Amino acid sequence: MTGNVHTRARELMLDGAAGALSVQDSVWLTRHLAECEECRKEQDRLTSTVAMLRSATVSAPPFLAARTRAGLRSHAAQLQTAREKRLMVLLALGFDAVWTTLILTFVITAANWFGYAGEMRWWVLGVVSWLWLLPALGMMVLVSLRKSGLVPVLAGWNGLTVEGDARG
Repeated sequence: MTGNVHTRARELMLDGAAGALSVQDSVWLTRHLAECEECRKEQDRLTSTVAMLRSATVSAPPFLAARTRAGLRSHAAQLQTAREKRLMVLLALGFDAVWTTLILTFVITAANWFGYAGEMRWWVLGVVSWLWLLPALGMMVLVSLRKSGLVPVLAGWNGLTVEGDARG
């Protein structure tokens, strides 16, 4: 049973050195360290080692810093591209939802006006689906033009600067 107490104390000492010790565990560890000389010595060694490691300075070679900055820039550009793609898809979905709602309202109103209130024919579904496909095809064309760089629709929408942008 004593080995388990010391093992727990060591684990809690490591958690305390990392700053991840709960109040309850801190109280238990303080009580145990007051009673156990062996664990108190280990706590002192751990505290001095952590202090020594925190006071050490490490300088990175210039090529490593430049490489890290380049990697961060590349990752930021990838995140920007992914954000733009998500925004384009959300715009397309939103536009399609609004367009479909308007067309369905129009078709149902027209069917009521012509006296076909209860009769939904297959040609109506065909017209509605075709009118839904038109904006979807339009958004696909817009997305493909955006990918080719012909339509810079989203440059700078989120406040970030784009390379070559006058604000950058």
